[in-house]
Amino acid sequence: MKRFIAAAALAAALTVGAGQALAGNQSGPEQNTKGTGEAGFNSVTSLQQIFGQVCTFSPFFTCNFQPVGQATVTTLQRESFTFAAKSGPHELTPLDPTDGPQGTMKVSLETTNTTVVTPGSICTNPPPGTIVFGCPVPSTTVGPTATSTATAEVTCLWVVNNRAAIGGHVTRFEGTAVPMRGLLFNVTDNTIAGLQPAPDQFSAAYVTDAPQECPPPSADHPITAGDIYVDQS
Repeated sequence: MKRFIAAAALAAALTVGAGQALAGNQSGPEQNTKGTGEAGFNSVTSLQQIFGQVCTFSPFFTCNFQPVGQATVTTLQRESFTFAAKSGPHELTPLDPTDGPQGTMKVSLETTNTTVVTPGSICTNPPPGTIVFGCPVPSTTVGPTATSTATAEVTCLWVVNNRAAIGGHVTRFEGTAVPMRGLLFNVTDNTIAGLQPAPDQFSAAYVTDAPQECPPPSADHPITAGDIYVDQS
């Protein structure tokens, strides 16, 4: 009888231990984020000097190349997006294939460059005895506009408080922009206790390859429509 009780106690202990090990496979937070909306922003991408030939007559005639103006290129980007991503334990099976990051991403981008050419002061008000060749004509050029729409499957997710970085493998691409294999979103959920003290934020970028490990969430831009949700529970 004592042997039977001891065997039963051992079996119960093994069952509890196995249950704890299996439950341990479910430990850790589940990261979850989703959103849809639109965003737009301006950014100065380059400032390029324009060179010309500057000649002077004093004390003797000399010529050399100097900056005579500049070209400023400003990029306007509009983004419309939708995404849903999550990662973390979902099943009780130790080898669950759905245990990693999963979800979908889609973004449509419109990118337009505006180039403003401005002559320098040496052209608009040259010193006495100076002749300048190659002064640029003031001008503003808009376009062309590059467009693209990409759909991706989520490959990584990194949530830090109310911010998230989401990476994906592009499965469908359309548009005039150069196609890439990877897509990276950065998002911020600025809802606090049901209140919205600041707009949610979003940014999208194409990357050469699909990220297998997301970088920490980085800078993004206020959305003009829609909503973003980020949770780590």
